[in-house]
Amino acid sequence: FYAGARYYIRYFQYEGAGHLRCQDDPPYIGNDLYPLEQRNFRLYYTSGSTGTHSFDIWISDSFGNERQLHFEFRSRGQ
Repeated sequence: FYAGARYYIRYFQYEGAGHLRCQDDPPYIGNDLYPLEQRNFRLYYTSGSTGTHSFDIWISDSFGNERQLHFEFRSRGQ
């Protein structure tokens, strides 16, 4: 973390149904921008369907830098 920098997260789900949230926050809405308030954080994805799930997470800073992470996995029924 750099002094004075602000950090943000957003995600977009391509396939499957589920939701992503950070720690105890409410689930994120796809492609909305959310501030990251802490240096260390934990993300949780909860599957809402069986089959393939595919989504990207972008982390950006107030300097215009952005990094993309891609996730894809298969969920089975209970």
